Amino acid sequence: MLREDCPALLDGRYSWRSMRKDVFERRAAEMRARLQAQREGVTSGRPYHQAQREPSPATEGVHAVGLPTVGPHQLVERTWKPAYTKAVLTALPGAHALITKTAHSVGKSQVGFDGLLSLGGERGLDINVSVPCLSRAFQLYEILIRSVAGLGGDVILASEGTMVRFDGETERIRLREGTIRHRKPANDSSLDKYTYEATGLLYFVLLERGGGKCKTLVREKTDVADFLDKMRKTFARRSLVRAEREARQREWEAEQQRRAEQERLEAEAQRQWREQQQRFDAFYQDVSRWQKAAHIRAYLAAFTQEYERRHDAVVPGSQTDGWLHWLHGYAERLDPLTSEDEPHEQPEGFSQRQQRRAEKAPRLKVEGFKPQHARRLPDIGPNPSLQEKLPRRYVALAVEAFRRGELSEGQLSRFLRTDRVAARLQVEEAQRQIYSEQDEFAGLSDLDLAQPLESR
Repeated sequence: MLREDCPALLDGRYSWRSMRKDVFERRAAEMRARLQAQREGVTSGRPYHQAQREPSPATEGVHAVGLPTVGPHQLVERTWKPAYTKAVLTALPGAHALITKTAHSVGKSQVGFDGLLSLGGERGLDINVSVPCLSRAFQLYEILIRSVAGLGGDVILASEGTMVRFDGETERIRLREGTIRHRKPANDSSLDKYTYEATGLLYFVLLERGGGKCKTLVREKTDVADFLDKMRKTFARRSLVRAEREARQREWEAEQQRRAEQERLEAEAQRQWREQQQRFDAFYQDVSRWQKAAHIRAYLAAFTQEYERRHDAVVPGSQTDGWLHWLHGYAERLDPLTSEDEPHEQPEGFSQRQQRRAEKAPRLKVEGFKPQHARRLPDIGPNPSLQEKLPRRYVALAVEAFRRGELSEGQLSRFLRTDRVAARLQVEEAQRQIYSEQDEFAGLSDLDLAQPLESR
């Protein structure tokens, strides 16, 4: 059982791994000696159980006579009477309100597997003791509550358990009675393999972060003061540990911000590099187009010179003149400096199109120009009719292909961009036109469907 070293273990700075070899061996030897003494039933030259049951001088006589005996896994309310509560409080005159509240909740508690009462929560103080030690547990809690109040703190009841609050810290505590475990005989058929015997020794346990390794044996008021002193030392170390943890947290956050900023700068550099490469690619494309246009012009100049040497000047309007004009126009369209596309990569203010657009935008904005207004001026509807979309020759060819059986009704409707009923009506209309305009459609049956369509 570790006592004086509990705060160091709670602090987390020491463990059996970090102990020196001689300290570890000494503590192990002490623990083995205590365990051996328990097995042999001898402690300090007296029987072990007798030493466990010796009453404390400060709490001697503080007990309630005639309390019932309750076995493990039993409900106290079956045997507990209000007279028992009154007897417990009579043994503690002037008890604190929390003590009184806890005493009244004993009848609603349950006995655990080890034969100890289980009190706690919002109904009372956190106590795990046997029924005979209940009055002594209340007196020790009374000493602790008043001692904490003298330190400027208080004891509160919460759903998690009994909380002690002082020096700006809050921690859960419990008062527990020690027990001795005995193995049952081999022929015992009960489910529990062990029986537990209450020792009568009470311990205040500091349940820091849910653990209860640090506990202090309390027999009198000085033991309670020692327990509170350990708590103050633990709270003091906790503030230092918290400060160190917060410092590490700030360092980690600063490191994360530095890495995030570094990643952002690297991503920005990558983005600028990709944007620059795209601009270079566009520039190289403009240069390539300009070189091709220059080569075409140089070739046409050489061709014209050779043509004039062979056949005199090029006759305007001739096939050669049209061919030269066609190639010169192709070079003009290919050259980014003369085409309407303009160079992909150019300095600001070089583009005449952007300049004209910039000059025209304020005027159109002042005049209140809107595209839908301009569309209504020539009476252009939002959805032109089917006859305006498709040329008459296109419709005639589709109808003729349907009449020959080369198109189904669904295919005809898709080609005419309408439904089947409208397509059938167009077929009938086309047949009437064929009968009424024989001259115009005289050769309709001999149409070549592979012939390209002419736009209106």
